[in-house]
Amino acid sequence: MRRIEKLKPDVSARIAAGEVIESPASIVKELIENSLDAGATTIKIALNQGGKSKIVVEDDGVGILFNDLPLAVERFATSKISDVDDLGHIGTFGFRGEALGSIAAVSRLEIRSMAREEGEGGLLICTAGKVELHRRINTFPGTRVQVEDLFFNFPARRKFLKSSQGETRRVSSVVRDYAVAFPDKVFTLMSEDRVIFSTEGNTEERTSLDILDKIWPSHCPIQQGKVDFAPVKITAFWQPLREGTRVNLTVFVNGRRVQDSVVRAAISSFGQAASGLWFVIVEVPPEDLDVNIHPAKAEVRFKNSGEIYKAASKLVEDMLMGSKQMFSIPLRPSSEGRPVLAQTEDDGEEPQKWERDLGENLGGNGPEEAQYADHGETFLQFVDEDDQHVRFLGRLSSGYLLYEYSTNFVLLDPHASHERILFEFFLSRIRDGSRQNIYPELELPPSISEVAREWVKVLEEWGFSFKEREGVLYLSGVPAGISEKNLSPIGVLRLALDAAEKTAGEDLAEVFAEGLASEACKGAIKITKIIEEKEALALWNELFACKKPQACPHGRPTHVVVTAEDMERLFRRK
Repeated sequence: MRRIEKLKPDVSARIAAGEVIESPASIVKELIENSLDAGATTIKIALNQGGKSKIVVEDDGVGILFNDLPLAVERFATSKISDVDDLGHIGTFGFRGEALGSIAAVSRLEIRSMAREEGEGGLLICTAGKVELHRRINTFPGTRVQVEDLFFNFPARRKFLKSSQGETRRVSSVVRDYAVAFPDKVFTLMSEDRVIFSTEGNTEERTSLDILDKIWPSHCPIQQGKVDFAPVKITAFWQPLREGTRVNLTVFVNGRRVQDSVVRAAISSFGQAASGLWFVIVEVPPEDLDVNIHPAKAEVRFKNSGEIYKAASKLVEDMLMGSKQMFSIPLRPSSEGRPVLAQTEDDGEEPQKWERDLGENLGGNGPEEAQYADHGETFLQFVDEDDQHVRFLGRLSSGYLLYEYSTNFVLLDPHASHERILFEFFLSRIRDGSRQNIYPELELPPSISEVAREWVKVLEEWGFSFKEREGVLYLSGVPAGISEKNLSPIGVLRLALDAAEKTAGEDLAEVFAEGLASEACKGAIKITKIIEEKEALALWNELFACKKPQACPHGRPTHVVVTAEDMERLFRRK
């Protein structure tokens, strides 16, 4: 057995550098952030062989004092913070004191800098982290950092670098992202002495949207949205791409380019309707943000992730509705309980379900009783056949339903629509805490009872109830309506516990309801089911009585619309 030995300083330095520096793009990111911290208005980047042989980043910031240059390349040396209390409200990009030291450890590094308060600049040259030269020189105000022979002493990392073209693309992506986030700054990127990207700066005239117009595809308009849930502010730019189904997301939090699961979850919850390119800028108070969780500062943690999720979801929903990517018909009940067009002005009334509450509709008795078998019976309450506000035209061979509404044609996915109805039914029961008792009571296995005890308060708010006898926990009640869907009470409890342990900022009641709907969708309408006209009209009514009829719980659209304007354009009449 080999004995434990302390690593040599040069080995540990390279290992630590590998956590911060993984490619030319990560070097450029760190140096751009240093320039921004220095108050630079102009930042120039030059590459040779995609940065593998040479990277130069030059700015007009405040510069580095001559005597501080050797400290700049030492690990854990920084001008950004001074004590542990500063970690609670970091307002700069750098603070760990690792970037320049890590770059120096895996390259040949040269720094030329002149501090504004000094009349003369300084030069520092390092090789593999060792200072070889430190002297005064004449140079321009600001800082110029030159990195050569990246990973020359770290072959294990160098072999993973991409081709020169590939690394250039990665650097270009970083520079463009920062140019969008800081449109008032002048950015220039050169490769092999040729300018491949540049911006003009100027706060009053140049905006993030102007820059995105240059770098995103030109055939689709870019939409912009903002939301202010004090103290959270979010600005988003979105370009839907018809040929894609993915969410391509860039997130900046307090000016920092990061990978963030909360914002991504909020956008992804809308499914394919939200596909395309997204650029999201989040602003929160520094004290509500933990940036000290990743060596490369690529991740952050929000103090109130739930608020971020809600704000982002509201913003995305508003942008999707404004883009007509999702079609929602404003219906509300008439005095007879039939759907009619809503008034354009705000009458202060909340949207209601007509005829009867959906929960009653799903569990009633008599000729209109809802049944959710895989085949056959009526599943929703019928509407009056004389209702002329919407007309069912038929079922396509693909299973989708075709309606005529005013001058529009609407294609509806019956399965996705029914999932949305089930989801909102369960969510309403969970949120109002309605309960139905179980008899006989069910003894919980130890593996479930231990977790249930931790979440008993939340579970009881959702409609569960428990009894304990002789140290054994029994399930005595579940949210109302569960038994009507033939769901196992123990299985329902497992879904609730899974939701309760989620930590990504979601609305936990919605997570639970989505899990229930996913289980119950086994009984939802299959797209292959033959649907009669009355059933189709009933499905329409119940879908558009939902609060969010545009998508199923998994984010798939429930319907699409072809407007009269679309038809005129398709037939070249407009």
